[in-house]
Amino acid sequence: MNLELNITNVLLGLFAVTFIIQLFYYLFFFIRLSFNNKPVEKRKINYPISIVIAARNEEQNLAKFLPEFLNQDYPNFEVILVDDGSSDNTLNVLDTLKQKHSNLVVTYTNRIDLIKRGKKMALTMGLKAAKYDYVLLTDADCKPSSKNWIKEMVQAKNLL
Repeated sequence: MNLELNITNVLLGLFAVTFIIQLFYYLFFFIRLSFNNKPVEKRKINYPISIVIAARNEEQNLAKFLPEFLNQDYPNFEVILVDDGSSDNTLNVLDTLKQKHSNLVVTYTNRIDLIKRGKKMALTMGLKAAKYDYVLLTDADCKPSSKNWIKEMVQAKNLL
């Protein structure tokens, strides 16, 4: 009986010690966070961004959506379009847009590479052509959600 009483007292003592340690952490660290009323400001970091788009025979989609990527409200970005062996008038659309937008970079894949590698090769070429460390990938048939699409993507990166 005396041994059972000692084990009970030891366990009760261990429980009390761990409870006090947890209470200390709660009062010292966590309660301070709840009384910190400073507003959280969104960081305004403007990373230079490269947007890589791989396209094959996307003449209509490029004419429709590419200007929306090129006219983003963001200070420093480039749009790299990799023509993945188009056989339509994609090149004409790109030439027209390239004359109007200095931030458009156009690169091409070889026809031989199409047989071996497909879209992966086009994306790899776009990534190698990117001059900035931060890259956004999208498709030619996608439309940015707004003129602030890049800002929203960068803001999401800042939250991580």
